[in-house]
Amino acid sequence: MAKATIPAADREVRSDDNAPDPFDACAVHVDSLYEEVGHWADGQEIENEKQAAAVDQLIDDVKAAIEACENARDEAIRPLTEQVTSIRERWYPLIGETKKVTGRLIRAKAVLLQAKTIWGNKVRARQAAEAERLRQEALKKAQEAGEAARAAVGNLEASEEAEALVREAQGLLKGAQRAEKDVPKGMRTIWRVEVAQPNIALRTMWQRHPQDMIAFAKQLAERDVREGRRTLEGFTITEDKVAF
Repeated sequence: MAKATIPAADREVRSDDNAPDPFDACAVHVDSLYEEVGHWADGQEIENEKQAAAVDQLIDDVKAAIEACENARDEAIRPLTEQVTSIRERWYPLIGETKKVTGRLIRAKAVLLQAKTIWGNKVRARQAAEAERLRQEALKKAQEAGEAARAAVGNLEASEEAEALVREAQGLLKGAQRAEKDVPKGMRTIWRVEVAQPNIALRTMWQRHPQDMIAFAKQLAERDVREGRRTLEGFTITEDKVAF
């Protein structure tokens, strides 16, 4: 069965500025098909093979029209797509991050992060070593305190010295524990968000979080009402009497 296509007269492409808009040609053809579909999709069931064949042909015509419209649309978009691609490729040497291209700033950022990681590893190693040194010193003092306590039985002055050693060992142990807590566990990435274009930002948030935006707008409206406003476009403000 022959597929429906946009009539040649409608598809004619001219080299002058008066060339017909492909959308208009598609729209005329779609209107014609849509009217024909309405004749068949009128609530009546298919009654015979001839009607079934006619519907099959109409289905093919609609499919062909969809394809023709998609092709015309893609052809209209193609120059814009090529322009966008050209703009992106121009910026690739600076900020590109693809399988084939790594922009200069992307490489610069990676090198800086590597340098920071190496420094962070050195800091963590140094702090971990200091924490271990304090822990070993604390253990040594604890051993000395234990030995002094055993030797101080019956000797008041010696027992006081042993107590001092115990306190010193405890202080060193706490210092080691603090040093361990101060050791960085690693590097993490944080992202900062700033509003560059308020109108676009609000529209984006409305599309992504409409209920949250409505709740926030209600909070702002309630604040305005408390400050004396009695009319706000888009809001209904009513007065109620409540006991107090």
